[in-house]
Amino acid sequence: MGSKTACEPLHRLHTALSRIREMDHTIKAWETIDENGALQRAAALPVIPDHKAAPGLYGLTVGIKDVIDVAGMPTKAGSAARANIAPAEIDATVVTRLKNAGAIILGKTKTTEFAYTDPTDTANPANPRHTPGGSSSGSAAAVAAGMADLALGTQTVGSICRPAAYCGVAAFKPSTGSTACHGVVPLSRTFDTVGFLARDMRLAVEAFACCADGVALELKAAPMPWSTLRVGLIADPFYLDCDPDVAAALETGRHALERLGATLTDIKAHIDYEAMREQHRVMMFREAALAHDHLLEQRGLLGPNWRAALERGATLSESDYWDARDSLAEARVRLAAACGPVDVLLLPPTRTTAPEGLHSTGDAGLILPWTVFGGPLAVLPVGTAGNGLPTAVMIAGKPWADLATGLLAANLQSELGHR
Repeated sequence: MGSKTACEPLHRLHTALSRIREMDHTIKAWETIDENGALQRAAALPVIPDHKAAPGLYGLTVGIKDVIDVAGMPTKAGSAARANIAPAEIDATVVTRLKNAGAIILGKTKTTEFAYTDPTDTANPANPRHTPGGSSSGSAAAVAAGMADLALGTQTVGSICRPAAYCGVAAFKPSTGSTACHGVVPLSRTFDTVGFLARDMRLAVEAFACCADGVALELKAAPMPWSTLRVGLIADPFYLDCDPDVAAALETGRHALERLGATLTDIKAHIDYEAMREQHRVMMFREAALAHDHLLEQRGLLGPNWRAALERGATLSESDYWDARDSLAEARVRLAAACGPVDVLLLPPTRTTAPEGLHSTGDAGLILPWTVFGGPLAVLPVGTAGNGLPTAVMIAGKPWADLATGLLAANLQSELGHR
């Protein structure tokens, strides 16, 4: 065929649909598949003779977490309370931007109820007896199983980073507020952030650049030079209590950074992590109740965790909310001070590999502080644990250092040898 390979959207789409037919009866990643719409969209995109000349997202297949509106499809948010909701009339802003870039929307991926913690029936492609994580369960599983090139998720606690780590895919959660949430069903408007999952970090970052608010981002911008890069390793006991396989993945990431010439430094954040988690819950539950307390009239249709969150949120006062908000603002100041001497952090995203069973989506405790901090987070697959499940590391950047952090993570993934 020569040195050039054509970019053929229709062929790529047929490959994805074949994979869905082969895999999804076991993985159950998809809520809705719009096969006819996707075929029409792919057929309308011309073949570009040299795929290297195609725009970054041109002809790529995309799954959309089912808390994000896609015109013509219902947004059920994983809830029986929305089982009969009418299809969305317009696309969410991020979906419009993906379509404008030539991406092909395959359908809606499964989510935990209202992106909280009541699990779906989605299974982990690495081992279907294990959770894929949540709340972006279907998005991570669809990408990991090769059923989509890219998927959108949302993160309020750890809902992009945790499933990426459990399923062994790359993920980029940008700075809070950097991507539009118009057309996204809220959980907590303060923290909700749209992010991107792919097998390759560079694609996830390219999708972010396409969807980001504000000025256009230049993907060819130089990342932080390795020789001057300062990487922090959190030495707080809270982050050292990990399974051996997770610790080994972190060590692999550390060695890769050292080979590239980065300087690694232990830092201590001196944060009361349990207090931070409780303060975050107060804000999240209060905001969830303000948006959705009408659902309590249909208690019998709600999952137990989501119902309990709304019930607690309805009891919280405005004073409770502002006290928690002030406390988290102080915590962010302390985190910023602790991270002052470094450019990014290298962290474990989870304490363990994906837990067995589908009754829980796992723990997001190691991710939460950096979601609260508000900067970009990049999860990179590292390898496979002794139990056959994926391992990962996480890069945490400072707020609004999104592109530099994302490109650094993409280059680190190349060094780690995972695509």
